[in-house]
Amino acid sequence: MKTLEIHSTSSFNLAVNNVALIAGIAMLFALAIPFVVVGTSQANVALTDLQLSVGELVQPFSSDTLSYFASVPETESGISVVPFTNDPSAIITVQINGEQPTVVNNATASPTLPLEIGNNVIIVSVASAHASQQSRAYRLTIPKRTVRFQEGAGAYSGTFDTQIAQAVKYVDHNMGAQHKFEVGYSGPWARDQKYAMIRFDNLPIPDDATITEATLNVWYFGDRLSSGYENKFPDKEVYMHRIRIPWIEGNGGTETSHDGLPGQPGETTWNNFMKESAPFHFDIIDSIVVGTEPNWFSFELTDLANDWLKGKLPNYGVLLKTYEYPSNGDERMIGTKQFRSSEYVNVTERPYLSVIFTVPLQGLTLDVSALVLTAGQDPFAITAFPRPLNAEYTGIEWSSSNDAVAKVSQGLITPVSKGLAVVRATVSDGTISYSAEIEVTVK
Repeated sequence: MKTLEIHSTSSFNLAVNNVALIAGIAMLFALAIPFVVVGTSQANVALTDLQLSVGELVQPFSSDTLSYFASVPETESGISVVPFTNDPSAIITVQINGEQPTVVNNATASPTLPLEIGNNVIIVSVASAHASQQSRAYRLTIPKRTVRFQEGAGAYSGTFDTQIAQAVKYVDHNMGAQHKFEVGYSGPWARDQKYAMIRFDNLPIPDDATITEATLNVWYFGDRLSSGYENKFPDKEVYMHRIRIPWIEGNGGTETSHDGLPGQPGETTWNNFMKESAPFHFDIIDSIVVGTEPNWFSFELTDLANDWLKGKLPNYGVLLKTYEYPSNGDERMIGTKQFRSSEYVNVTERPYLSVIFTVPLQGLTLDVSALVLTAGQDPFAITAFPRPLNAEYTGIEWSSSNDAVAKVSQGLITPVSKGLAVVRATVSDGTISYSAEIEVTVK
C-alpha cells in the first residue's frame, strides 16, 4: 500500500488575494489567539446569533451550544453565514471544510462558501480583541448528499423535454415549448397515445465518478380528459424506457397549449420519431403508479446514468408512457397524466435529475494546523476532511505521538499534561492512504 503524507498547513488551501483578509489574519496571529482553545465555561465572548443566506438551522441557535446541523436545498452550491456577537470589537473568522479562514465583521454576511457533495463543516470562531479573554468556535455541519440538476435552479441549464402525440391531427406537431407534457390517452381511442421525452445534458459529474443513486423526478399536477368522458380509473401506471436515437426538443406550442404547433425541420414529432427503427428500448427501466393528488414522482435510473457517464450508452434521455391498449373503448385508458416541463414558469416544479455519486480518494486535510490547549480542559474536536468530500474510503484512523500529553479518539483531542504531541489522521480506500497531522501543545 502506498502512503502519501499531506500536512494541512500546505494542502488544499485557497489562494488569498483580499488585502483585508490578509490584514485580518495577520492581526489574529499577532494576538496569538487563532488556535488557543479552552473550555466553553471560561469563554467571555460568544455569538448571539448565526443566520444563513439559504436553508435553516435544524435547532434554534443558543450562545452556549457549539454544534449545529443545517438543512439546505439540494440545488444550492454555496451559502453565506451572518454571525452576531455580544462584543462589537470581537474578531470573527469563518472557515469551511478546513480551507483558509476568512475574517468577517459582526452582523455582516461572509463571502459565499462553496458547498461540496458530502458533509460540509463550517467553523465560525469568535475571539475577543482583549487577549485576556477566551474564544469560542461554533461548528455548523451541512450535509449535501445529492446534487440536483433542475433547469433554472442554481447554475444548471441543459434540460430538454417534449411530448409527442399519435392522434392524426397532431402526428406532425412539435410540443417542445409547452409548459407541460402528457402521458397516456385523453379518450378511449387506441390511436391517441401521448409519450413524454426528457433528457439532461451538460451534467458536471467527473468521468471517474461512480453514481450510487440517480432518480428522475417529475411534478404531476392533474389529469386531462376529452370532453364528454368520465375518468373512472384515475390511477395509471407510467413506465420509463431508454431512448435509443437522438432527438431535438423544438419550439412548438405555448405556455397554455395542449397540442403544440406544426413541427419545423428537425423538431421532434410523433411521425419523425416513431418512424425510426426501435426509437426506444422495449425494456421498462422503472414504473410508478400516479393517482390524482398533485405530487412529486420519482423514477430510479442509477444503472442507466452510470452507463451514460462511462460512455457505455449515449445519453438520449428517457421516454415516459402508459400501457398500450390494443383497441378502442376501454375505460381504463381515459385520462392523461400531466407533468410540468422545464419551460414551466415556477422553477421549483420543473423536472429534475437527482444524483448521488462518489469519486476516488485524493487526499486528506484537517481544519486546524496547530492547537494550544490547557491540561484538564474538555476534549476539543477537530475534523478530518477526505478529499474530495464525497471520496470513497474505508474509514479514518487517529493516533497521537504521546498519549501522556494528548489523547485522540475519533477526532476528539483530550489534553492530559504539559508537553507536545503530534496528532495524525489517516484515511484509506484500501489501495492508497493519505495522512495529515497537527502539533498539539498542552500548557
